[in-house]
Amino acid sequence: MKICRYLAVVFLSMMAAGALAEDMVDMYPGTLVISQGLPVLIRCDLVKNAYILADADMQAAPYIEQIRQLGASLESPVCAIVVGSYKNIEGKNHLVVQSIEEIQKGRSCHLMPPREPLNIRFE
Repeated sequence: MKICRYLAVVFLSMMAAGALAEDMVDMYPGTLVISQGLPVLIRCDLVKNAYILADADMQAAPYIEQIRQLGASLESPVCAIVVGSYKNIEGKNHLVVQSIEEIQKGRSCHLMPPREPLNIRFE
């Protein structure tokens, strides 16, 4: 009986931790781009995970404008750290942005920067 209660407590704790994991704020270094009309951070990792940027109301427009004002393009990448929380919405990776920091124009964190239009999968 004690084992069943213990397992139930462990299971509920794990479920709660998983639910809270999406609301945790973290730092996401990467390259900012506009792809498929969306503001995107391509993370500085081997597989180049891509995240759609949005505000707390899940609106992308403010970040489209900000990335355009920075002049981000394939020829002129912009590297930054996005501080925010991860959300998976309809199978797509999103970052709810709190701030964009350490902006570096003309730099990419990727060893092989893209030379052609991106075909990003957000899943």
